[in-house]
Amino acid sequence: MRQALTRFIGFGLVALLLVGVGVWFAADSAAEREAVEDARQRTITLASAVIGPEVTQALVDGDPAAISRFDGLVRNRVLSDSVVRVKLWSRDGRIVYSDEPRLIGTTFALDDEELEVMNRGLDAVAQASELDGSENRYDTGHGPLLEVYLPVLLPSGEPLLFETYQTRSTIAAREREVITSFGPITLGGLALLLAVLVPIAWSLARSLDRARAERESLLRHALDASTTERRRIAAHLHDGVVQSLSGSSYALSGVSEKLTAAQQPWAAAVVRDIATDLRQGVLALRSLLVEIYPPSLRRAGIGPALSDLSGQLSTRGVTVTLDVDDTPELSEPIETALFRVAQEAVRNIVKHAEASNVRISLVTTDTAVDLTISDDGRGFVLPDPSSPSSATVDGHLGLALLEDALLEVHGSLHVDTAPGQGTTLTTRIPRS
Repeated sequence: MRQALTRFIGFGLVALLLVGVGVWFAADSAAEREAVEDARQRTITLASAVIGPEVTQALVDGDPAAISRFDGLVRNRVLSDSVVRVKLWSRDGRIVYSDEPRLIGTTFALDDEELEVMNRGLDAVAQASELDGSENRYDTGHGPLLEVYLPVLLPSGEPLLFETYQTRSTIAAREREVITSFGPITLGGLALLLAVLVPIAWSLARSLDRARAERESLLRHALDASTTERRRIAAHLHDGVVQSLSGSSYALSGVSEKLTAAQQPWAAAVVRDIATDLRQGVLALRSLLVEIYPPSLRRAGIGPALSDLSGQLSTRGVTVTLDVDDTPELSEPIETALFRVAQEAVRNIVKHAEASNVRISLVTTDTAVDLTISDDGRGFVLPDPSSPSSATVDGHLGLALLEDALLEVHGSLHVDTAPGQGTTLTTRIPRS
């Protein structure tokens, strides 16, 4: 449960980091767009409220007094820490005014976009200035600049192009402002969401853990109940039906001998055959009793119980090799689990394998007990070799049930099989 919760918190923090990075880039992009729009709107405001009303024909004609008056206006009301250069262009590319006096009167070719803005009266255009043209030779020294231009009209209606150059430091400041405003809110909200989800995840994990514990408890009680019922049925059969049939077979044997002495061989043969059938039935019942509940498991341990279990194969003509170490004392849950695995393996061999030889090996170390049961039968297809529970067809559902039963003793089950190559079933159970 702790590992699952740790993974959840780890994934949450990674998601928070990824979202934070995404928010940072998104906010940075949005802030840049907003800052550029602010610069554009600032230039529109300057053009309409400050520059437009003061543009005269005398300024265009180069009148020194008009230029001086307009220059004072620009320096007092337009230039600032953010607006570092102002230019006013005529249609033919002549710089009518600039706060850099050396540019006034010089002529440069306007590009198509600038001409289109001037001729068609389009809205203000903002773009990063490359500062690589000859008209920008005095504009360096301020770092990257944003160029914004739009048309203004003379009283005669002739358009001029009003252009400002603004520092990108203003844009960067605006970006920081946007990120500072919205970044903590977004990341804080995500962190708060994660903080709320952690207790919920902890509660769900605890619920799942309790459900798992309850499932294991129910499984354990079901197995215990099954063992108790098997013991009761075995005791009832052994003390009742088996004893009665055994007594009847011996009585019939006596009757057969008396009939033989009375010179009634035909009747004696019939009675003798019935007695033989009864004894074979008793043997079959005793074999069934061993399968239902092996009395030797509780009385003598796993070794003798495996020996009794292998007898079911021997009576069917299967050669059994039993290799059991001098097994130290094992706990009852471990011995019961080992016997259930062997019992299911023997049942599958009898029912499906068509094997001639079977080997049962039990090896005990200081840390674990290994039970290996192999046969030379026809084998079967196991969809997932790492999961015996995948064998849920052809009567092998018991393997899935064994995996669940082994959870009680923290055991593992491995099946190695293939069609025509026999089957090897290996179980390992820790002793601690």
